[in-house]
Amino acid sequence: MPELEVLIRQQQADDTRLQRPEVVEAPDPDDWRYRFLMSLSRMQRACFVLHAGGGFSFAEIGEMLGVHRAAVAKHVSRAYVRLRGADPE
Repeated sequence: MPELEVLIRQQQADDTRLQRPEVVEAPDPDDWRYRFLMSLSRMQRACFVLHAGGGFSFAEIGEMLGVHRAAVAKHVSRAYVRLRGADPE
């Protein structure tokens, strides 16, 4: 039975990563973070947000999006390159 308890705790932890916040503010188009995210391709943005914001592994993201783990790693890497060049005003 201890294995079942561990599995239940892991699933609960995974579920909390997917929960949405109760209050979501509209993004400010003048915010450099918004501009950065919008400068990414849809796939780069999805991979970056799931990895950096959601804490998911490349393999998990690849499974979610139906792409290979290496493709996810490339998209995240390219997003970080853009982030380094972003202009935080």
